[in-house]
Amino acid sequence: MKKKWLIIGIILLLLLVFLRGRKRPKFSFETKKVERGNIEVTISASGTIKSETEVKVQFQTSGKLAWLGVKEGDKVKKGQALASLDKQDLKKRFEKEMNDYLNERWDFEQTQDDYKATKEKALVTDSIKRILEKAQFDLNNVVLDLEISDLAVKYATIYSPINGIVTKIEPPLAGVNVVYTTAYIELVDPNLMEFEAIIDETEVAKLTEGQKATITLDAFPKEEFPAEIKRISFKATQTTSGGTGFTVYVSLPENLINKLKSGFNGDMKVITNKKENVLLVPNEAVLEDEAGTYVFKLSKNKAKKSKVEIGIANDELTEIISGLSENDFIISKNASLVKDGQKLN
Repeated sequence: MKKKWLIIGIILLLLLVFLRGRKRPKFSFETKKVERGNIEVTISASGTIKSETEVKVQFQTSGKLAWLGVKEGDKVKKGQALASLDKQDLKKRFEKEMNDYLNERWDFEQTQDDYKATKEKALVTDSIKRILEKAQFDLNNVVLDLEISDLAVKYATIYSPINGIVTKIEPPLAGVNVVYTTAYIELVDPNLMEFEAIIDETEVAKLTEGQKATITLDAFPKEEFPAEIKRISFKATQTTSGGTGFTVYVSLPENLINKLKSGFNGDMKVITNKKENVLLVPNEAVLEDEAGTYVFKLSKNKAKKSKVEIGIANDELTEIISGLSENDFIISKNASLVKDGQKLN
């Protein structure tokens, strides 16, 4: 029993020695001089360049793609023919509808002639009235069939609705049968390029139409392009992180149309606030408690808790409105671990 207590005592003694000999963790503190400078508050977001006018032209009916007049990258004018289906079958159908129309027209006129005398004598019965109405309905129907057949011939050729550039053709070769739901030609107007970015709902209220912006593109990382917010979507959309955002459309200079391409990725920056020649401190130096905002100012090698009034802030710096003077030194690193009056070695 004594041996057991002896072992326990030795263990406790060793533990005590260990704890006393263990060094307390030390934190490194850094100081920084309060200086004047300029500060900008910005909103940034990633986005993509698109054309304001992008259209997909499709046939109204299926058939054999007989002619394809453009290829990807071609410039086209508004009203220019792009592609055409084989019209031979469509024209035959039109001829048949025309014959049906002429045949029905003759029948209609014959019916009118047969009952002309009856109508002149005002002896039209309900039965005769129904016969005359049916003749009129039949004629109307064949006229509609003829017009639909005529439209099918006209719609067999598709035309460009804009001045633009061909960006995609499906299918890319003539001579194959196509289904009108999957065959198309995509066009974009290069003169109306814009940058689209989704801004989080917490920041979109800081943006307004007409506000200046700067665009940097992955394709030209060393260049900045001047831009302007053109409009902000009214309807919300989902951000990549699953939050709520709004699409912001930013116009780009027209003289860049030969340089910018639809699909370029990049970043947008908008300055929402800026000030010049103000007192600035690092964000990590600014602390807050129930009494307000404060920093630790260095005074005779001691940390002195000093209440401050702050202004605008960005990701790195905070403006100091009052409570500090230029050339004061403050604790800038690990300030939250400092105690008021603590001596700093």
